[in-house]
Amino acid sequence: MSASRTRRLATALATAVTNWNNVGGFQSYTTVDTNAVGLAGSTTFYSHLRQTPADGTVLRGYTTGNLYTVQAGHPTLTTTGTPVTSIDQVAVDKAGQSGVFSHLS
Repeated sequence: MSASRTRRLATALATAVTNWNNVGGFQSYTTVDTNAVGLAGSTTFYSHLRQTPADGTVLRGYTTGNLYTVQAGHPTLTTTGTPVTSIDQVAVDKAGQSGVFSHLS
C-alpha cells in the first residue's frame, strides 16, 4: 500500500501516514473508499469521517512524542493531555498543505 495514500484514523479523522516507521512500523489496515477521505466532513453519503479533529482532541506525534491539542483544526503544542492516538509527525509538520495534509490546518 502506498504510504502517500495511507491514513491513520484518530477520532474519525483520517491523518496521513507518510512512512510506516513514523507510526511504529507496518500495521494491519482496512481499505477505505478514497471518496470517504476526500469528502470528509461533507453532508454527502461519504460524511462518515471528520475533515478536522474535534476541538480538544489530543494527538501525539509518534516520532517526537510531542503532544498537540487541536482547536479549529489547528494542532497546538502542549505538555498535558491524554493522547487519543499517535499520528505521523509529518502530518503535523505539514498541516494546512493541500492533499493528504489538509485534515489539519
